[in-house]
Amino acid sequence: MSTQRARCLVLSAVCLLTCIPIVLEAASPQRIRSVSIDPPFFNPGARQFSTVTFQAAVPGTASVTILDRDRHPVRRLTSRFVAPGLASFVWDGRDEAGTIVPDEAWNIRIELAGETYDPSLNFHPIAEDPQPRVYSRVDGILSYRLTRPSRVHIEAGQATLNPKTGRNEGPILKTLVNREPRVKGAVVEKWNGFDESGTIRVSDLPHFVIGVLATSLPDNSIITRGNRRESFLDYARRHRPPAAPAVRKRAAPIRHHEGLDAFEDRSPSLRIAHAWAASKALRIEVAIEGATAAQFLAQPTQMSVYVGETRVLTRGKPSSPLVLSIPAEHLPPGEHRIAVNWGSDYGPAAANAFRLRVPVGVRR
Repeated sequence: MSTQRARCLVLSAVCLLTCIPIVLEAASPQRIRSVSIDPPFFNPGARQFSTVTFQAAVPGTASVTILDRDRHPVRRLTSRFVAPGLASFVWDGRDEAGTIVPDEAWNIRIELAGETYDPSLNFHPIAEDPQPRVYSRVDGILSYRLTRPSRVHIEAGQATLNPKTGRNEGPILKTLVNREPRVKGAVVEKWNGFDESGTIRVSDLPHFVIGVLATSLPDNSIITRGNRRESFLDYARRHRPPAAPAVRKRAAPIRHHEGLDAFEDRSPSLRIAHAWAASKALRIEVAIEGATAAQFLAQPTQMSVYVGETRVLTRGKPSSPLVLSIPAEHLPPGEHRIAVNWGSDYGPAAANAFRLRVPVGVRR
């Protein structure tokens, strides 16, 4: 055998041996299988609980950790040795301090024999269009159906087709559901039909529309219900490290609502104050308020003012508070609806409106 051929054989053997561990590793059996949650939603305040069940392929010490929507640990369930077969861990909806958690969707992380099941890690949500959507003005009930557990955002307003853009355009007048989790299947929401100010019955307006955005939750999320004493944002501020809710600047555009944490993802409230100015215009002051105001204002935003369904003013990158003037030419005698929409390029949008009656011959 020549020296050159011997070297080739040795090289081939080395390559083969190098590949063997990779092939064996890829073919190794999954240690954590068939993970399920029963039930996927519950009320901890009513002494209900949820059970995390999985198939253990090997014996070992298993642990289950409950994570919040932004993957901050909330509760580590008692670790224990499990034999091959079914293993179950029960969560009573309380955190490490024994406090009942607020209404939200919670993630799970399972660890066993060096393997981790963590569906919320690097999770990318899937958007869907819930159908059918039906709203009853008589009963004040909005119903729709989800094909998977999702985080939902619902807005109501007016919209007509703009022939130039090919898009439906008009003012948002009410946020019905503000990025909250909902279970798979038929969902019912209660809404009395009024706008954010409580003075305009949106459901009776021409070109009334309801928009529903739903983005999937990670597999085997657990939704808790029934805690009316504390919101998730208040809970997160108390339990997370001080830097957790800090304002973040993003260097690149993102998909609609994707990758936002709890404080970035919620639409804030919008305050409007108005008065006639000497310049014969309507002077309004608008301001972003609420627990998520700072995070919202750190995002790229745009503000629009509508008189009825007509957009009369637009401001890019507005600051808060902001004073605007609506020229008198947009406000002839009669009754008007003035709506302000302050939207983020990332998805959240603040809205509010008020009624204005302009008498004949009023001095403005």
